[in-house]
Amino acid sequence: MLAKDWQKNNLTPNPAAPDAVLVRRLYLDIAGRIPTAEETQDFMKSQDPQKRMKLIDRLLASDGYTSNMFNYWADILRLTDNVKGRVTAQAYEECSSSNSKRTSPMTSSSVIC
Repeated sequence: MLAKDWQKNNLTPNPAAPDAVLVRRLYLDIAGRIPTAEETQDFMKSQDPQKRMKLIDRLLASDGYTSNMFNYWADILRLTDNVKGRVTAQAYEECSSSNSKRTSPMTSSSVIC
């Protein structure tokens, strides 16, 4: 799908990011943190041709992803901890925490609070 649009618009895709760059980007984008030195070294040493896909799957199933997405949506919805807004924030926290553990991040079956 993308390739057809690129061809139609005379565009070429960027080359794949090197492993050292990709592992950092994936951790930051998905889990909201940089990888530890050990996590980076393990990824870099792996000879598995599916290591990129496996890392993405592992990060999407992590508590870091849940926390990162909670913080992202809390910022978007401008949740606050003040006394007046706490009831709404608490309801969102409960709903999003339970839903993020039940649903896959990449499916349309996610429940909206």
